[in-house]
Amino acid sequence: LAAVYRAAGDVAREESALRMAVRLVPQSGDAWVALTQNLVRSERVPDAEAIIERIRTEAPADRQPAILAMCLDALQQYPEAEQEYLRALELA
Repeated sequence: LAAVYRAAGDVAREESALRMAVRLVPQSGDAWVALTQNLVRSERVPDAEAIIERIRTEAPADRQPAILAMCLDALQQYPEAEQEYLRALELA
């Protein structure tokens, strides 16, 4: 649904759908990453950074490094993203 809203250019509804997805399925890395990307595209970097903290407390521990890596990458926080990618590889 979020992809449909994005294609239609309805950023607010896309965000709403992504927030619902994160709430309903917190283990979905795709939902967290898409929400972060949505916020970055909307130039709401502080909100996107707040998602990073939520991931640390709400996403499953075994999936956190991979999810965090992709979200930090979207935020262009490359050194931090690299650390999380390495942590994800250690868990694989």
